[in-house]
Amino acid sequence: SILLLSFVQASKPLPHNMKLNREQTFYLVFCTFIFLMVVKKAIQMPISHDEVSTIDIAQRSIWQIVSYEDPIPNNHILNTLLLKLSMAIFGNHPLSDRLFNMLFFIPYAFFAVRLAYQLFSHSWVRATFVVMISTHLFALDFFSVTRGYGMALALQVVSMFYLARWFMSRDVRTLSFGLGSASLGVMASFTLLNYLIPIVGLIGLMLISIKNDQRWKSVGALSGIMGLLGVASYLPITRMEATKQFTYWGSNGFVEDTYKPLLLATRFGAEYFSVSHNTIIIALSTAMAVLVICLLLFFRRLHNRPLALFMCAMLPVVILYNIAQFYLLDVPFLNPRTALTFIPLTMVVLGYGIEAMHSYARTAGLALCIAVSALCVQHYVRAYNIKVTYEWYYDGETYDVIKAVTDFYDREKLNSPIKLNCHWIFHPSLNYHIKQLCPDKIILVDYHKDIQPESDATFYYTQSDEFEKLTPRFDIYQDYGWRSRFLMKHK
Repeated sequence: SILLLSFVQASKPLPHNMKLNREQTFYLVFCTFIFLMVVKKAIQMPISHDEVSTIDIAQRSIWQIVSYEDPIPNNHILNTLLLKLSMAIFGNHPLSDRLFNMLFFIPYAFFAVRLAYQLFSHSWVRATFVVMISTHLFALDFFSVTRGYGMALALQVVSMFYLARWFMSRDVRTLSFGLGSASLGVMASFTLLNYLIPIVGLIGLMLISIKNDQRWKSVGALSGIMGLLGVASYLPITRMEATKQFTYWGSNGFVEDTYKPLLLATRFGAEYFSVSHNTIIIALSTAMAVLVICLLLFFRRLHNRPLALFMCAMLPVVILYNIAQFYLLDVPFLNPRTALTFIPLTMVVLGYGIEAMHSYARTAGLALCIAVSALCVQHYVRAYNIKVTYEWYYDGETYDVIKAVTDFYDREKLNSPIKLNCHWIFHPSLNYHIKQLCPDKIILVDYHKDIQPESDATFYYTQSDEFEKLTPRFDIYQDYGWRSRFLMKHK
C-alpha cells in the first residue's frame, strides 16, 4: 500500500499528457534494459545457499515469520512474507521465489529518476546519477535473489526522494511517506535501521526550527511511525540479540570492515590491468575525493544549497551513527551486504560534486558526466556475470555439476540413481535443484560439515581445502572457478 501510494504521489509532477521528452525516454529505455538483465539473471542463476534457508522459512506460518519464532538471520520479514505469497500463487521454483525481488527494481529505478529530478538542475548530471545508481552491480545482485536487501535498498531510495521533497515543503504527509517507506524497508532488512535511526535524529533536530503547527503534526507523525515500527520489530530484534546474530559483522573499524569491503564489492571481481585490491581502493577513493572537493569548492554555485546540504549531510550522519553505536552499544560494523544503505547516500554526494563542477564550468562538468557515465557502463558490461552473485559466488556452478552427473548417468545408461556427496557449503543449492530437476537420477548424501574421504559416493563435489584428503579415493572429473572447486569421481 505504501509503495502504490508513493507511486501515485511521486507521479503528480509529470505532464498531464504523459508525453516523454528525450531525457525521460532515455531513462525509460536504460532502466528497462537493466531491469531485463536483472530478470534474466534471476531466471538463469542457481538458487544460492542462503536463499534455500529463506525458502524453507517462507513455508512456515505468518506468525512464525513475523515474530521470528525461529531466529534465523535469513528471515527478512517483508521478503519472506512476499515469498510465501508468491509460492502460494505460482509454486516453488526459482522464478517465483525471486519474483518480488525483481519487481522491487521498478520502484528502485523509478524513484532514483524522481530523486535525480528533485536534486539536480542539469540534465547531464541527472543522467549520470541515474547511470551510477542503476549500474552498481553489487546493488543489482540483490534484486535477482530472494533476500530482503534489494527490497530495503529500493525502499531507502523511495524514502530519500520523499525526505528531499519534505525538506522543501515541510508537508506532514510527505514526511510520513519518507519515514513510512524507510520503516517498511527495515522490515525487509533490519540493517536499514542504520539509515533510519540517524535520519530520524537529523529530522528531529530540524523540527525544532519549525515554528508553526506543522512542527507538532510532524512530531506526531514521526512518533507514530517509529512507535509502530518498534512494536513490529521488538520480538525479531530481541530474539536476534539473544542469539548473538550481530556478532557476524566486524569489529576492526569502519574503514576495514565496511568501507574497503564495500569498495571491493563495487569492483565485482573485474580485472583492471591486474592491479591489486589496494590499488583499486586507492583509485576509487581518490576519484570520490576529487568529486567531494569539487562539491566543497563550488558549493555556492548549486541552485538549491539548503536542500543540497540536507541531502549531503545524510551520509556523514549515518557514518557517525554507525561508528557511535559500535563504541556506545557494542554493535559491530557492517559488512558489504548489510552496508548497502551507503550506496545511494554516496551517489547523492557524488552527484552533487558533479553538479557543482557543472555549475562552475559547463564544459568541464559535461566532460566529467561523460567520463563517469562511460566508466560505469563499461564496468557493468565487463563485470556482469549472469551465473553468480558476489556474496554467494560458490553456488554458480550448481547447474553445471548437476548436468555433469546426469550426463554420466545417461551415457552409462544406469538404472539406479547416482550417489553424490559434497562439501557442506554446496549442499543447500544442490539439494534444492536436484529435487526439482532430477530426483530420479541423483541421490544427494545428507548434510554434513565433516569431510568424508571414505565415502562410497560415485561423485564428490568439494572445494580446494578438501581436495588433497579426497585424492586417495577420488579423481578429478571436472574443475570450476579456476580450480577452486572440484567435481571428483570415485576411483
